[in-house]
Amino acid sequence: MTSLRKSFIILFIVVGLVIPLAKQEETKAYGDSQGDKQYVYDMSEIFSDEEMEELTALCKKKSQKQKIDFAIVSTNDTGGKSPVTYSDDFMDENRMGYEDDGRWDKSCVLLLFDFENREVYINTTGIAILCVEDDDIETILDDVFEYIPHKDYYNAALEFLDTTDSIISSNKKKYANQYLDAWEEFNGTYEEFDRTYVNVTHNVFYSLRSPVRCLLISIVVAGIAVTVMTINNKAKMTANRFTYMNKRNLKVHVANDLYLRTTTRRYKISSESSGGGGHGGSFHSSGGGHSHGGGGRHM
Repeated sequence: MTSLRKSFIILFIVVGLVIPLAKQEETKAYGDSQGDKQYVYDMSEIFSDEEMEELTALCKKKSQKQKIDFAIVSTNDTGGKSPVTYSDDFMDENRMGYEDDGRWDKSCVLLLFDFENREVYINTTGIAILCVEDDDIETILDDVFEYIPHKDYYNAALEFLDTTDSIISSNKKKYANQYLDAWEEFNGTYEEFDRTYVNVTHNVFYSLRSPVRCLLISIVVAGIAVTVMTINNKAKMTANRFTYMNKRNLKVHVANDLYLRTTTRRYKISSESSGGGGHGGSFHSSGGGHSHGGGGRHM
């Protein structure tokens, strides 16, 4: 009997060790089934398992469509960091972005639910900085905050995905498509890319690079020259100041001007300088040397 009791005790110990290990392996298998890349990091546990699956699937679908990763992060502990610094570091440390190569700045747009600082923050990096401008971020936040007061974080995340996807598609058609090929070949920070391709400072002769513009300028110059020549070749008048003068009735009135003073008026000419006039959102460098844009709003 004692031997049987010992056998049961050993059996319970073995079962107690095996079950947690089995659960752990099941969790790893589930993670692997989603692929190596993770799109949703729910440290605050604001999403159910079903919502996590749905958000992950949508992030992956939109990421593949735009060639820009969509990610969602929630946290209760930023380690004392601001939402800007926390999201910058989180993206840098996890090498988040669509590109699987070794490029420096990868492309990603991230929605952060920061419950420590009570702020919702959107962070962009890579070509996402070009495709999501500052005004666009405010538009996205407007849509997201339709649900934040009700603590409906799932629908807020869905709104983020849909609105951001729509804005990126629209901005690509408006202006961004012309830069995408250059970005594919570029490997550096977005700040360097912006200086090289987007907000480029040109000299006065830059506009002459276009044959069409050169042709138009030539036509205008030729037209002016022909007009001046035509005017100069017209017959000149032969009448002078004496032709219609009656010399007999000519009287000269003498008038003198008396100098009193000189009055000088000063006018201030505005010399305000404008920006480059290009596209893309504002951005900064993170602690790791990567370029990030974004904006946030308090809950």
